[in-house]
Amino acid sequence: MIPIAFITDNNYFMPTMVAIQSLIDKKEDSDPQIYILGINLCLANERFLNNYQNNESNIIYHPVAFSLYEDFITKEGQYVSIAALVKFQLAELFPEFDKLLYLDSDIIIRHSLQPLYDTDLENNYAAVVKDLMAIKQKDNERLGLNTYFNSGVLLLNCKKIREEHLFEKLLKEKRNNTALHYMDQDVFNVIFNNNVKFINVINNYQTYYGNLNIVNINMHFERSYASQKSLDKEIIVLHLAGRCKPWNSKSVNYYEEWLQYYKKLNRDESELKDKPYEITNYFFTKRYVGDKDTFVLIKKKKVLKRHIENGTALYTFLGLFKIRLKYIL
Repeated sequence: MIPIAFITDNNYFMPTMVAIQSLIDKKEDSDPQIYILGINLCLANERFLNNYQNNESNIIYHPVAFSLYEDFITKEGQYVSIAALVKFQLAELFPEFDKLLYLDSDIIIRHSLQPLYDTDLENNYAAVVKDLMAIKQKDNERLGLNTYFNSGVLLLNCKKIREEHLFEKLLKEKRNNTALHYMDQDVFNVIFNNNVKFINVINNYQTYYGNLNIVNINMHFERSYASQKSLDKEIIVLHLAGRCKPWNSKSVNYYEEWLQYYKKLNRDESELKDKPYEITNYFFTKRYVGDKDTFVLIKKKKVLKRHIENGTALYTFLGLFKIRLKYIL
């Protein structure tokens, strides 16, 4: 049996159910026990979940008290919900498990999760996948770390996390370190402090990796894939990373693949939004180590200027018209 946890609030309830539908369709020889940790779900979503549970006996719903996290404030420019902070508490919420698999809601499961769950954690806090984009942006250097992992897929060593009281340490770090940017990811990287086991990128393949040269992917993840196509066939967890998601933009990569699971929930495609994120006059983004002004170009036209101010990257719109972008990374 593979214990798998999802965390959701009302804003992410529908994507969570789509992710779970993909998991159920691809469970193959695995035996998943799915736990949905719900935060203040409305009656309509609870009814939907109850009906879904009637057809899928391996789903358990756990309402989560959110009082510990209500005083945390989302920084301007962040799109990750405060609900993500419940990840800190997973080992405590499931004292019966020595090992637990956590999955973000913006994913598609393509193959059985059994090989991922069978990973030997040895004496590490978790098995994780490096975050290539974060490392390129030097998020690891910003935190004084050798490398950096993505927290969208975490195979957690719950026994060790409980023994070393990491829940309290994670919460304290989030509360006291004002230099942190990502909702939960920076904190995990700081507290786990490289005491993690890095595993194959196929266990948390972020969709924008498809725009990269396979040579760079092989070098970064220490693999030897012949092509993006050969890598794509082996992906177990496809992570729909970035601001634009299939539920708010029909133009994103893997939209049709995601849509097939959405339709299995008996939902009408017309309910989906189709609003790719647009550049506005001024917006806030994540912190960077670099201190040089840079520009974003579209067809050789300068569209955005990135200016560093007190360690924070600010983007100023330079164009005379709004430009719809497929992704803003």
